[in-house]
Amino acid sequence: MYRMPAFGRRRNKRVSLDTPIQISWQDQRGKPHCCQAIAVDISDIGIRVELPEPPSKAATVQLRSAPLNLACSGQVRTCARSGNRFIVGIEFEGQARFDRVSAGIEPPARRKEIA
Repeated sequence: MYRMPAFGRRRNKRVSLDTPIQISWQDQRGKPHCCQAIAVDISDIGIRVELPEPPSKAATVQLRSAPLNLACSGQVRTCARSGNRFIVGIEFEGQARFDRVSAGIEPPARRKEIA
């Protein structure tokens, strides 16, 4: 499996999850893969999921989750075996960012009253 160097991890606040998410990708031969996964945690710029099979290193994956209000693509950055499953770190592509408020994970920031 492949891992990102320690200095590149945990730059953004992560929120723990246990939420279903649909993930699809094409392997190196162009064969499509699609599976139901579990989102383990999420930050503004990426997500960690538990999958039954590992995607290829640096594969581009499509992510969809109605409960998280998430529909975007990302690139596989890390993958490690955990029993008979795989924990996969995915960085969102382009300008995609996860909005914890619209997903209902955090309440909206309160506006300060001007006296």
